[in-house]
Amino acid sequence: MTTTNQKYPTDVVIKQTLFQVQNDGEYRKADALQSGNSTPMRVREFCEVESQEDFSGIAYSDSIISQYSNIVDYVDGLYKDSQMTSTLNPDYVESSFEKDYVHPIRECIVSNDTESLMVGKVASIVNFYNQYEYFKKFAYSEEPIGTIGEREDFFVKLIDRRSVNDKDVFKVVTRDGRLGTFWAMPHINADSGKPGNLDIGDCMVIRVTPKKYEHSKYDKMQMTTFGGKIQVKENVGQTREERHS
Repeated sequence: MTTTNQKYPTDVVIKQTLFQVQNDGEYRKADALQSGNSTPMRVREFCEVESQEDFSGIAYSDSIISQYSNIVDYVDGLYKDSQMTSTLNPDYVESSFEKDYVHPIRECIVSNDTESLMVGKVASIVNFYNQYEYFKKFAYSEEPIGTIGEREDFFVKLIDRRSVNDKDVFKVVTRDGRLGTFWAMPHINADSGKPGNLDIGDCMVIRVTPKKYEHSKYDKMQMTTFGGKIQVKENVGQTREERHS
């Protein structure tokens, strides 16, 4: 039985998470019905078994080792960004992402020790890193979308949608590679002119108000946050290639 103070090598936790994601084709979060099938749960079970053999004989592919190195650099970059911001702005208040994820995960990486109860949190950095790499493919401009405070129409493509508590967070990109994000209730029907039944890959005209343009703590990308009423004026759907992919 796992004890709360049992520790595993952090590099193994992250590399095994990468392997599990590669094997499953996705990072699986825990849910109420199938928590045992989540990526963190499977990684924890693997570590419990391998700890009996002192983690001897474990070998990973060059690709996973390379990704692990990139994740270490990614976490280190997030940590340094946070430290620099705190130094330049004494009134700066750390985000929950920095306080609850970046700092403790970096400590685990530096010490190469991850307690059993921390496996889920350490494994989650793989998901954050994969999101960052995914958004990088679309973002080739560091300019804001529109003018802050001025409501207008924008033609965008939906590239990501995730549920967070009782709302969904949407990520969009313009034709010239500028990223934007907004929150909306997931059950609102798109036919009413609001976000709802929108699929990743859909291209649409949205009427929104840019509220701020900043460095995202979660995705480490520059993006515009839209606020106020989110109106989908026209959903033109997906390209033929995306519909059949």
